[in-house]
Amino acid sequence: MLKNVSRQAVSQKVKKGKLDGAVVNHNGKRLVNKEEAFRLWDLQAPPSKNLSVRKNLKEEISNKTTEEIPSYGESKAKREYFLAELAKLDVEEKKGALISTEEIKKSSFAKGRAIRESLFTIASRLANQLAGEKDPKVIHEIITEEHRQALENLAK
Repeated sequence: MLKNVSRQAVSQKVKKGKLDGAVVNHNGKRLVNKEEAFRLWDLQAPPSKNLSVRKNLKEEISNKTTEEIPSYGESKAKREYFLAELAKLDVEEKKGALISTEEIKKSSFAKGRAIRESLFTIASRLANQLAGEKDPKVIHEIITEEHRQALENLAK
């Protein structure tokens, strides 16, 4: 048994056509080219079955102390918890309870731009009106009223 794979598993892959590049006919017999079959097998293996990934994981685990490695049950519980959290987020997003950060950034930018434009135009709107005014109290009231109006318009 090579690569910890049973003969039946190889036969199933051959029947499904997953190892077609490795199957050759020799004197009427179907044989499997070992090197090509290994290459195709590794390409199709899910990451958890891929030997290099498994080796890296084994090395990572071997470098940890026993206290640092969670139990299988604990790991499974964590996985299920996070899968449930992802499902909850999907449901909330579809209900409209969640908004993407991209939408918030665009909306915030638009509101910030509107505030900036509104404040920039106050001076142009008030210049002529304030030019002839000499009383500081009246000038203050006019500017305050204009700011209030601008902010109320933005709030709508």
